Amino acid sequence: NSASFTKWSGMAGMAGSVLVLLGLVGTSIFSDKEYPYTYNGLDIMSSLFFVTGVALTLLFAAGFALTYARRIGGLGQAGLLVTLIGLLSMGFGGIGHLAEAIRGTEIGGWWEFFIFGLMGTLAGAAIFCLAGSKQKVLPPVGSKLVMVGGFGVVAMMLLSIGIIPDTNYEAIKTGLLMASMVSLAIFEAGLFLIGYALWTKHVGATRQIEPATMG
Repeated sequence: NSASFTKWSGMAGMAGSVLVLLGLVGTSIFSDKEYPYTYNGLDIMSSLFFVTGVALTLLFAAGFALTYARRIGGLGQAGLLVTLIGLLSMGFGGIGHLAEAIRGTEIGGWWEFFIFGLMGTLAGAAIFCLAGSKQKVLPPVGSKLVMVGGFGVVAMMLLSIGIIPDTNYEAIKTGLLMASMVSLAIFEAGLFLIGYALWTKHVGATRQIEPATMG
């Protein structure tokens, strides 16, 4: 039923936030730096973590929509729609990267889906948390972390597009990457807290209602 699905979607959100973060950190920081890339077990494992995390986050978003979509207003619903589309695009890109890592040869075409999906997911989630905060229906700490982290990653990505192609300064590249990873960790921590709130809300909502007595 919908209550059970919503409860377990909160758990999916907690697990998905951890797996997405582990997958992105693994592929962005600990994977091979040379080009063309040589894929190994770490690449496959990181990509598998990421794809699984995105799938779980999609379940979380569906449960979140069942609970909050009617209470976060038009702006929040638009942000939620952008998030869902972003997750689908990001998942498609992640599957492409996983297939490339398993084959060990470049496939191509997945990067655009991944990068635009990531930006859409981050921006959309930050928008619906902003709307939810105004309506006071979301956990305040979790929603603030999502907003700070989501807008932070998008800002770092836009800066990297404007700076990195015009310079070879490794310090700038490394700084932007680390700032993006920190912002991403903040974002995923916010999603984890919202997922936890969704889980505990429906766990604690089950009560034994006694029949009314007359007299």
